[in-house]
Amino acid sequence: MNELAAPGWYPDPEGSEGLRYWDGMRWNPRTPPGVVRADNLRAASLIVALLLWFPIGILCGIAGIRMSRRARDAAASGDAPTATRLLNQVRALLIFSVVVTAIWGIAFTAYFVSRGNR
Repeated sequence: MNELAAPGWYPDPEGSEGLRYWDGMRWNPRTPPGVVRADNLRAASLIVALLLWFPIGILCGIAGIRMSRRARDAAASGDAPTATRLLNQVRALLIFSVVVTAIWGIAFTAYFVSRGNR
């Protein structure tokens, strides 16, 4: 670290995941407990976005279309209880999809926020 650098917390020069304090002259030998670099959050949020949202969104869409068709067919044949049950399942699936999309949005936002902290 350059002696001209301002005192503060910096990534550990020895390569660990934590931070070390530079006092302007030398490194403090201790690291603060529980401090994790933003890289971990960035990777986790990207994994959540890719592994959770896309496949679940596609599956929810396919299942919703299929159940809606079955509900329409049940209603056309006069089976109102089955049509109602299927439409309620489609509503629950849509709510689940919205919740997963919100989780994805939070994870993706965390990814871009942590990118700004680099």
